[in-house]
Amino acid sequence: MKSHIVTSYEYHYHHPTGKCLRFAIMADVHNGPWEDVMDTLSSADAILILGDLVNRHHRGTDYARALVEKAPGIAPTFFSIGNHERKSR
Repeated sequence: MKSHIVTSYEYHYHHPTGKCLRFAIMADVHNGPWEDVMDTLSSADAILILGDLVNRHHRGTDYARALVEKAPGIAPTFFSIGNHERKSR
């Protein structure tokens, strides 16, 4: 099973409300398991999926579909297509 790399960055911006926002940014999931990053997703104010959610070289979208179904229930979710989405059927 593929292990995921979770990297945290902090950027300090003094927003008038004083609220800090946390974004979970995912890329190159390639229809692989992602449940090991659930804690990171659960603590996010928004989830950004930066493409390559599917793998155009392999059939099946079970993991990708589960992520797309579950993520909006965790936080507002935004998706941008990648080359694998553009070139897949």
